[in-house]
Amino acid sequence: MDDKLEHLHLRAYLIWEREGRPEGREVDHWLQAEREFAQEEKDAAGLAAGRAYDRGVEEFEKSGRVEEAAEKARKALDGPERDDLEKAQESARRKGKGDDLSARR
Repeated sequence: MDDKLEHLHLRAYLIWEREGRPEGREVDHWLQAEREFAQEEKDAAGLAAGRAYDRGVEEFEKSGRVEEAAEKARKALDGPERDDLEKAQESARRKGKGDDLSARR
């Protein structure tokens, strides 16, 4: 039996035990074990993505390009792009609140 099936089998057994060993609920317990396993995989993927993001931030900080990027951002905020950036920010605020009429269809 492969690791996943073994894990599901054990999980379904533990669910059966936890529920007082009811008869005739094998399929329910198996499906619950699959749902729990899928959620664990999803949680693990999110955790891995978060860790990868953190590593990327650390690498960026170590690269010495932080000040350069900050300066570019300051120039954009003080330059001709300011109006476009403010419009985009306001649009995002409205969409976040559900007030953006252009997002409705």
